[in-house]
Amino acid sequence: MIHRRLRTINPNPLLHYAHNQSLFHTHNHERTTPKFRKRIPFVSEVKTVEDPEEALSLFHRYKEHGFRHCYPSYAALIYKLARSRNFEAIETLLTHMQDTEMQCRESVFIALFQHYGSEKAVQLFNRMPQFNCVRTLQSLNALLNVLVDNNRFDQAIDVFGRSYEMGFRPNTVTFNIIMKGWLAKGEWEKACEVFDEMLQKRVEPSVVTYNSLIGFLCRKGDLDKAMALLEDMRHKGKRANEVTYALLMEGLCSVNLYEEAKKLMFDMAYRGCKAQPVNFGVLMNDLGKRGKVEEAKSLLHEMKKRRLKPDVVTYNILINYLCKEGRAMEAYKVLIEMQIGGCEPNAATYRMMVDGMCDIGDFEVGLSVLNAMLTSRHCPRSETFNCLVLGLLKSGNIDGACFVLEEMEKRKVEFDLKSWEIIIKSACGEDKSGDVVTKLSTPTITFFMHDILGGSTPSERIVAGTIVNTQTSNFPFSKPNNRVFPFKGAIPLVDTNTGTNIPTHTSTMVVKNVDKNKVFIDNSNSLPLTLEKFLFGRITVIDDEITKGHELAAGVIGKAQGFHLASSLDGSSRTMAFTALFRNDDNDDGDGVSFFGVHRTATQESCIVVVGGTGRYVNAKGYAKIETILSPEQHTTNGVETLLQISVYLS
Repeated sequence: MIHRRLRTINPNPLLHYAHNQSLFHTHNHERTTPKFRKRIPFVSEVKTVEDPEEALSLFHRYKEHGFRHCYPSYAALIYKLARSRNFEAIETLLTHMQDTEMQCRESVFIALFQHYGSEKAVQLFNRMPQFNCVRTLQSLNALLNVLVDNNRFDQAIDVFGRSYEMGFRPNTVTFNIIMKGWLAKGEWEKACEVFDEMLQKRVEPSVVTYNSLIGFLCRKGDLDKAMALLEDMRHKGKRANEVTYALLMEGLCSVNLYEEAKKLMFDMAYRGCKAQPVNFGVLMNDLGKRGKVEEAKSLLHEMKKRRLKPDVVTYNILINYLCKEGRAMEAYKVLIEMQIGGCEPNAATYRMMVDGMCDIGDFEVGLSVLNAMLTSRHCPRSETFNCLVLGLLKSGNIDGACFVLEEMEKRKVEFDLKSWEIIIKSACGEDKSGDVVTKLSTPTITFFMHDILGGSTPSERIVAGTIVNTQTSNFPFSKPNNRVFPFKGAIPLVDTNTGTNIPTHTSTMVVKNVDKNKVFIDNSNSLPLTLEKFLFGRITVIDDEITKGHELAAGVIGKAQGFHLASSLDGSSRTMAFTALFRNDDNDDGDGVSFFGVHRTATQESCIVVVGGTGRYVNAKGYAKIETILSPEQHTTNGVETLLQISVYLS
């Protein structure tokens, strides 16, 4: 057989790409998903949450409100936690799933194999039967692939050797993975033995199998044997695909035979295979390496003439070499062109573009590309973040630098010591004044709000009741259901309570505090932890004096007027819209700042947006941080007080 005459080959990156594209094209042994599946509120909501910790909190909040989590809820959360590598939380969830004998699907374990280390992946594979989950060849192949890719080939061989004992019959994909492992180690003879074993066990080699061999031959420069193997494929009835030809073309380019590679691509159609973006990409990559970027651009136009849509990899090749030549603005035009053409950039596209803009010193455009990158839920390297912050500071764009630093903090990206030293020196300047550092860290305005509900001088009053829940009040929606949110078209009811009052354990607030009475609290009539925890749907009007200090008798500097709406089931989230009016010598309440946003009392602090202003703050932009403070002086009022510290950062 021809494979016996082939010797000593090295691995090929393009071959690895081909394996990853085709390795797991096997039958799905899981249940078919119904066309119309019942929508699960938690699953829909958790998919929109970026922060894994917030997703975990959301899971617990649903559980506290009586929502019974099932397998889809656990799986959705596990996928989210796996991407952030929060394995401790994952193990807790898996233990609970195991204890409750929950029926689990194979797909969640396959996903975890990709994120776990090889040792834990093997342990999890062995535990799968404990989760009422039947292991199939799909999970075996996924485990073997993880072991091979993580340089644990000895473990992969051990698992492969025990596959028959575990009741598996290895298929083409299984043998391809083992062959890939031997070739990665440079063991051509061992790879040939695997090929022989396939034939002995009547397992049909696939195009991927042959591509593995051809790719290695091409990387070795043994093109004659690679072409001979291509002919062997044809004689055995295996039709070469675009990856097969791309591997051969790459081999030709590696020995400076570009024209022959180009001819092979244009001859593909006569051999029954139409050229694809991967084939054009091989030629463009070779041209880029040799500094012939203009010729690479002409190949992109050739693709379009042939009505062949370039993919993101093709565009990335061109963008990469344009940026390397210092032509980042041309690369930016290519980025715009690919988006107009309906091709979405990936993380690599954005990273190359931001790095390219930093290299030519155009930090403003780099910032706009970064913003688009973050919006697309991609994240640059820490070095890119560092370079962009320093560049924006040096160019005087302090707001932009602050934005990048905040995004780094959100994503837990570390700023190295050397970069911090440069920031301090750049910020202080020659006069050591530190103006930039001050702008980065000091709020423009800080004030306190004393929200007092009830008593003789309340600053808040409830003007609309809760949305009625049929489970607690027995008042139905127009279309009966037992959910807080009505079906589409239904009309929610509100209670008839109109007094200034304090929440109790029922769905309506019925305790009134009038005639300067103290607030009475007993077991049946208790307050929430903070007054923010009104029930869902309460609208409360604010008419509050704002002070310099946290004491109730501190100096008054203005007034806050607006409203807030309890916008979560447990009342820990409220939507706020209000204006803070500050007194000055010329005119009372002449300068004002308007705010809008969501204050989450369950977190240490929340951020809301500055949406405008008057007087000296006209057209103000920025944000404000809100902190809820437990006041030690609460007993001095005859109402119930919630103290808010608001720090305003204006650009």
